[in-house]
Amino acid sequence: MPANKTQSGFLTRSIKGHGGNANFFRFEDKAGAEQVSLHAERDLDTHVEANESHTVGGDRKITVKGKHSETIQLEASIAVEEGSYFVTVDKGEVKIKAATSITLEVGSSKLVMNKDGTITLSGIMVNVEGTTKINLNK
Repeated sequence: MPANKTQSGFLTRSIKGHGGNANFFRFEDKAGAEQVSLHAERDLDTHVEANESHTVGGDRKITVKGKHSETIQLEASIAVEEGSYFVTVDKGEVKIKAATSITLEVGSSKLVMNKDGTITLSGIMVNVEGTTKINLNK
């Protein structure tokens, strides 16, 4: 029996390519190691006419070696039901831009920035600290 007897699928070689150039769709049916693997030698395009849904029973990891962009026409939301949400930028800046307002809220503390230039900072106690200087200008 072949070494990969639990695998089946489709493999196509690239025309005028090298022996290793191929696209494949593979099924691994070994008990306890089941897997579906899809490989695109170059680009992978998916088009969904209606809805798309993913459910992952364990962890999910995405690695992008170039740029990542998303365009959403209506609304986006992320709900973290347990744990924390982190954004880390090792080089560069973080910019948040909104057309009408930005609100940061934690318990009884709130920071609201409105498009008219109004900034409201509220909380049970507000501390302003500056190690060298604090400027309050009118």
